[in-house]
Amino acid sequence: DVIELFNVDKTIIFSYAHGERREIEDIIGIVRNHNRTALVFGGSEGSPRKDELGLGVPVYYANANGWLGPVAEAAIILYALKKYI
Repeated sequence: DVIELFNVDKTIIFSYAHGERREIEDIIGIVRNHNRTALVFGGSEGSPRKDELGLGVPVYYANANGWLGPVAEAAIILYALKKYI
């Protein structure tokens, strides 16, 4: 729904279970290279379903020593984006 509603160029899906390990600089680079990027964080279930992962780039924050939870993960990523963009 997010992709269609907001007409995004790129979708980054944060999934510790299925995502590719990425440094924060890599995530910032993806955002910088696209005009409209959606960041999707898991909800109470922890990770998006496998069929949803194909709708974007599944990643997880490389410095995490395990699943952080959606609120902590969003806080870290959004803080870094605010700082560097």
